[in-house]
Amino acid sequence: MNRLPVVLDKSFAHPKKAETIKEWLCKERTVILPRAFYYEVFTTTDDIRGNRIVTAAQKRIAAIRGMGEHIPLHLPSLLQEEALLKSPLIPPYILSRYPFERFSQSYLSEDWTPKNHQVSILNYYSDHINYMCDFWRNVLISQYIPCFSKLDIDYALRYTTKFDDICQRLNSADFIREIAMHINQPNATLLDSTWIRFRFIQSLILQALILLQSYPNFNIHIKSIEDDELKKDFLTNINIRMEHDAHDLEYLILGLHFGSLATEETSKANKSMSSRFRLLSPNGELLTLNSIIEPSP
Repeated sequence: MNRLPVVLDKSFAHPKKAETIKEWLCKERTVILPRAFYYEVFTTTDDIRGNRIVTAAQKRIAAIRGMGEHIPLHLPSLLQEEALLKSPLIPPYILSRYPFERFSQSYLSEDWTPKNHQVSILNYYSDHINYMCDFWRNVLISQYIPCFSKLDIDYALRYTTKFDDICQRLNSADFIREIAMHINQPNATLLDSTWIRFRFIQSLILQALILLQSYPNFNIHIKSIEDDELKKDFLTNINIRMEHDAHDLEYLILGLHFGSLATEETSKANKSMSSRFRLLSPNGELLTLNSIIEPSP
């Protein structure tokens, strides 16, 4: 039986009520997990959420409990393969080449610690993540995005409707090819929506626009902070946010490429996963825990 693919976002995997739905989805659909999900699973960092601490073990166990067989995909490798082949990696081709896997039951133990090959997963991100964060950092400093005029940027920051209109340009293949040429992306003149690289550029630029909207007076604000420690904290927090955004983009890019994304980030704000997916894939399939009829026990 051919099972339709769906990319599972970490926000969909964590809620306790998702356990039976994850198990059901893995049987009925071809569930795809980017390496960003594995990064979440193998991380050893605790989170502070409000007045409580969520341990790394609690995050890991919540994410994988109920998870059945799935296909893990390494986005940087897929992008590299496309560049070398000078041809898009269409979903059926990808699904025919990558095997299903299951998480080890040992990951459900509170005492589990990552092994050497799993530590390498935590470290693999550096080049891939750094490229995106460096790009966004330059956008914030220069207040410039290739192929957008200064007037475009000014209007996007002032008016919500203008921001949405400007973001809609990212659905034009001609516009994405123009951006790709400006930022020296491989096979720039060949790109269309069948390429993962196309979805990568769409998502990269959309996030740049969102960051500009979040920090419209970035340089002025930096100069206004006289205390060096406060300035350092401000920049550190922005760097942490950009790294988090870069991880999130893996889910978005693969969801766009496979035409289906399961997420619980469903607010109408343009920063949510669902709104970004809808903007870049108006006809794509967006699944939430509430949109899926929970299977009978």
